[in-house]
Amino acid sequence: MENFFQDLLTQLQSYYDDFIVVLPKLLLAIVILTVLVWLSNRTRSYLGKRLTKRMDDPLLARFIARLTRTAL
Repeated sequence: MENFFQDLLTQLQSYYDDFIVVLPKLLLAIVILTVLVWLSNRTRSYLGKRLTKRMDDPLLARFIARLTRTAL
């Protein structure tokens, strides 16, 4: 029984060490994703305003703006 707990502790320590190694990459991925989502929202807003002013159909302008956000 003591061997079981020792193996469990060793395995948990291994998982913790692996998590610490991956943590910087995970944080960088979250930051990049956040920046890209923010940038795509800003682009959609900008395009939506410009297209609404220039086009006769506001529904089509919103559709194109949303499509651009999805493509980014």
